[in-house]
Amino acid sequence: MIHILRIIHGDYIQLYINNIMTRLFKLLILINLLLSCNQVKVISQEEYNEYVEKIGLSLPDSLKTPEQILIKEKMTEIIFSNTEIRNNEMHLKVGRDYFVEQGLPGFCYDIAVFDHTNSNKLIKEAIKNTGIEIDIKEAFEEAKKN
Repeated sequence: MIHILRIIHGDYIQLYINNIMTRLFKLLILINLLLSCNQVKVISQEEYNEYVEKIGLSLPDSLKTPEQILIKEKMTEIIFSNTEIRNNEMHLKVGRDYFVEQGLPGFCYDIAVFDHTNSNKLIKEAIKNTGIEIDIKEAFEEAKKN
């Protein structure tokens, strides 16, 4: 009986963590994700904050201008369409040029790189601290549906 309770409790914890990870992905996608190549320069926290403020990513949609909403939607589409999972980490398959070709400022790419880098670090820490393996690909695919 105790063994069954441990299994049920373990399944509940896994479902709970998967639910948290799905919500984390949704939040991060709104701010946007990315990590691509080793030569990518990750911006500083100050630069990130400046860029996010410049295009209003931290604002609720009700306070965004139509242009800011369009930028957020384009970034989200690019990231969802061009993120791949390798070694349980998120990576973009496109670079800065692609963002610019899609009509976005180049710093949108920097925001995405910063977010992917920090998300990957956070996920690794969560796995290390809890001992529970998180399937990033599954969580990312679930976030895309919602």
